[in-house]
Amino acid sequence: MKKTKKFVLFIGGPSCSGKTTVSKIIAGPDSRAKKINYYSAMHKTGKSAGWSNKKMLENWEELQMLFFERAVYPALKKHDSLIIDIHYSFQRESNPSTAFTKRVYPVNTEITLSVSKEFLERIKGMGAATGVFLIASPPKILYKRQAKDHKIMGVHLSPLSTIKVELEKEAELWGRMKKILLSLKTKFKAERFINIDKKNCKTIAEKIMRLMNEYSDKRKRDFRRLQGVF
Repeated sequence: MKKTKKFVLFIGGPSCSGKTTVSKIIAGPDSRAKKINYYSAMHKTGKSAGWSNKKMLENWEELQMLFFERAVYPALKKHDSLIIDIHYSFQRESNPSTAFTKRVYPVNTEITLSVSKEFLERIKGMGAATGVFLIASPPKILYKRQAKDHKIMGVHLSPLSTIKVELEKEAELWGRMKKILLSLKTKFKAERFINIDKKNCKTIAEKIMRLMNEYSDKRKRDFRRLQGVF
């Protein structure tokens, strides 16, 4: 197996699944790894280009290319690993004023994959191995976590019915992303994790790093000492 020095990991799933915590653990304190939140970074890219939220939603594919040029490409030039905290599902018809802060799934709204084939092609073009991971939890556990965050930080609280739809769509579109990577013949690893307890986040992060170690160009590497480098 040909080894690589560059890695892009997508750590995705529904809100409050623990994906952000897992992403932070993988990135660790190592300066050779960089973590970004996909939607926040995309929004920042659009704003810096003078785009309104409405324009971003209507031109999502174009925004991705701009995001790649301004954020992903420079990050991969500077760092060995890029960890992307992401929701795999995207709603083009979202309310522009809340599209980047709330997860809502109205009836009859088109929900598509948030990452385009062209975006993944560009990552492959940089010689990076890709990890595509789904962190999920049972709907009632997700609801309890959201309710706690809502009480403490005032974040948006979705009804249980919406959480169930989000969980289903995240899994469906994660599967679609795997198929795209297969069609591109990209070097990638993919796995789904069920996170019942947030204490499991460290274990999940370690499993992900072990999987990515197969593409490492350095032998006998101890991932616990070199978090984010693989």
